[in-house]
Amino acid sequence: MEERYWYNPNLNSRWFFVPGVIGTLTLITIVNLTAFAIVREREAGTLEQILVTPIKPFVMGCTIQKACTARALAHWRTAAAG
Repeated sequence: MEERYWYNPNLNSRWFFVPGVIGTLTLITIVNLTAFAIVREREAGTLEQILVTPIKPFVMGCTIQKACTARALAHWRTAAAG
């Protein structure tokens, strides 16, 4: 068996580097936007309203389950690729 690269046959490093930079910038942007939203809520005095919003345990459980499933799949795909 021989390895064959379909999408980057010449193994140009920039084709590997650019998607990583895009992913990193997206992650940083999302984290910053989330932090800005929390700070804005704190300054407006409505953060407490968000914290005491009634949420059913079932909804929170489904959210955590979906997040854990996505994380497990990401770890599995990373291990399978490496």
